Amino acid sequence: MRNIVIGVIALLIIGLLGAGGYFFAYPLLKEQAEANSKEFEGTGAVLMTNEIYQETQGTLGAKQVPATFAEDVLSPSQRVIKGLKEDREELILDQKKLERRIDELKVEIQNLEEYKATNERFAPLNAVEEKAIVESLVKRFLIDDEDAVRFSNMQIEIMGASAANEYSTFTGRNRLILTDEERVKMVREHLLPFAFCVGDGVDIAANNNRELRAVSYLVRSGDNSQITPILLQDLNAVMKPCRTELFASLSTTLDKG
Repeated sequence: MRNIVIGVIALLIIGLLGAGGYFFAYPLLKEQAEANSKEFEGTGAVLMTNEIYQETQGTLGAKQVPATFAEDVLSPSQRVIKGLKEDREELILDQKKLERRIDELKVEIQNLEEYKATNERFAPLNAVEEKAIVESLVKRFLIDDEDAVRFSNMQIEIMGASAANEYSTFTGRNRLILTDEERVKMVREHLLPFAFCVGDGVDIAANNNRELRAVSYLVRSGDNSQITPILLQDLNAVMKPCRTELFASLSTTLDKG
């Protein structure tokens, strides 16, 4: 019995010592855990921040300048992350520069297109271009005119070329620069009647298709080597009144101007 009591007392003493040890050790363990937590709580921030060492605010509000020896204490992984972020920032800057340059080039292209359009609108045609446009207008109006159905295609070619020659002579002699509207008006009011006159005269002077081709070559080139003297004489005879009437009517346009 006495041994049992001693055993119970021994167990109680051990239990009290164990409970007391835990009671006294618990605050120490808790304090150590909090210290460890504070020590490691900034580890993620180092990896996630834009700059590993940044300017910060001290506890009293003073600005803390980053350490100059920061690069020396970076870990390999931190160096890689820092390098990637620097490369990314450089790429972003380069992209912004390229975008600004693209915008500048777009403006330059637009200005050039506007300049080109303005020049094409107001720049005068050269003599060859203007002559070709007039001939095309005359032939187009003749084809659309019911009164011109009596003429063959070869005659219409001669009529259009002859009208363009006289237009070129008149505008060149008087140093005229016409707008598109003025040119079309001259074709309708003056050159079309002249073309009809030429068509009727050529129909009288040329007796066959061979002579018509000779007249066409003369009108186009100014070379009379392929036309017979008799045909040339007849052609000049029928063309003279047509030219006289044309320049008389064109002179009225100069008086009005």
